[in-house]
Amino acid sequence: MLNKLICFIFSSFLLLTLGVGNAQEIKDVEATYAISSKTIIDPAPGEKKDRVLLFLTGTGAKEIYDSILNPPKSSQCGPNLVVKSANNLECIKDTKTGTYQCRIGVMLDSGKTVKGGAC
Repeated sequence: MLNKLICFIFSSFLLLTLGVGNAQEIKDVEATYAISSKTIIDPAPGEKKDRVLLFLTGTGAKEIYDSILNPPKSSQCGPNLVVKSANNLECIKDTKTGTYQCRIGVMLDSGKTVKGGAC
């Protein structure tokens, strides 16, 4: 059930962000998620887990990366990585392997988006 809810939230966000409104364009995605706290890497014991982090890979991530209108920028996370972002949606292309990942966080109390990853 949580998987379906997360897919619905992420799909709805993408539809609004990218302006996709035709139901025929809704596609399945390769995705993973984590329920997390504000500190994504090495959180303090007992830190409140208040957000879901969504990670897309594969063809869906590439299509989203290609659809983001902002220009790519070099990533601080690695020499072969370039990043395109739109507000809190961030998509990364690995120029060496040709793989893509998109990530975003959604607050579980408000539904507002936040950054979804760190290096």
